Amino acid sequence: MILGVPWILACLLLSSDTAVPTSPPASPFSWRSTADAADVPPVVTNSKILGEAKQRSSMSLVLFHDERPYGGRADETAWLVAYDVPVPAPDQAAPANVMVFVLISLKGRVIAAFTEAAPIWVKSFWSNDDITSRAAESWEFSPVDSDLLRSSIADVLGAVWRQDGVNPTQAGQITIRPRKFHRKITILANGKQVRPPIENGWLVEVLGTNAGMNRFGTAMSIHLIVLRDRDLEFSGGLLL
Repeated sequence: MILGVPWILACLLLSSDTAVPTSPPASPFSWRSTADAADVPPVVTNSKILGEAKQRSSMSLVLFHDERPYGGRADETAWLVAYDVPVPAPDQAAPANVMVFVLISLKGRVIAAFTEAAPIWVKSFWSNDDITSRAAESWEFSPVDSDLLRSSIADVLGAVWRQDGVNPTQAGQITIRPRKFHRKITILANGKQVRPPIENGWLVEVLGTNAGMNRFGTAMSIHLIVLRDRDLEFSGGLLL
């Protein structure tokens, strides 16, 4: 990748303002186009999962790879579709129009979604194995049929903005994966220790966005957020 002068100047300016090291985007998602699109029927998905999104012209069949599948499949052949998604802002402010890419299986199920990547991010020093192993200390994840979910991708982005103050137009990138999750904690119910139930919901990553410094003086730029379906109740998080 050849970095032009504007990128270098932006990096220097951001570094001087925030005293946080920056880098090019480090998304867990990558893909390449496949030549088989003409032989595959156009995708049809459950529209409620998209909220009030308006479909754009961008739609391609891709070979998709997820570096951190969190209980899902790392590699998929799927449709990658770009949408303009109006995301509700906190405090009754005007909604933000956010470019969201949705990965849809050949059966019409949502595999993942992600916002358009910013040109530079706050640098993370965590490897993919480090991130997934830390998450596995708190949750067990497995795939969920997106048709079973009641909340939409727009709802999720709005909840993250409202609860965590993360404007989706300003994050390095936000990734969203529909998942079943099981928290690895015990709770007291009727005098007995029990494990929480398996829930349908969403695993959200806010990436490349400065969330403060840890005790070692390193920027925390990865925020994992688990939201329960239906009411989008916060079900735990992790700052790295």
